[in-house]
Amino acid sequence: MNKYELDSTPSNLNGTPSHAFNEFESRIRHEHFRPREAEWLKRMQEYNNWPMLVIFGFNHFESFCNLLLDNGISVTTTESNWGSRNL
Repeated sequence: MNKYELDSTPSNLNGTPSHAFNEFESRIRHEHFRPREAEWLKRMQEYNNWPMLVIFGFNHFESFCNLLLDNGISVTTTESNWGSRNL
């Protein structure tokens, strides 16, 4: 965030330039989400009790499913963004 000298979390709603918002999102995924997902995978493999139910937030859905598939783990999904629909 220092690159853009942002005082708060970037958002499309608070006037943050789109390139700064995209940079922030990319950095968060790389620095925080990927290591967390790698740790989840490691623990799942150590536990080694299949099938396994995994519940996590929307921000991890696509990347974690892909990580599992890349590691030869079969994935069955139900909802990728549960609860986000306007009722």
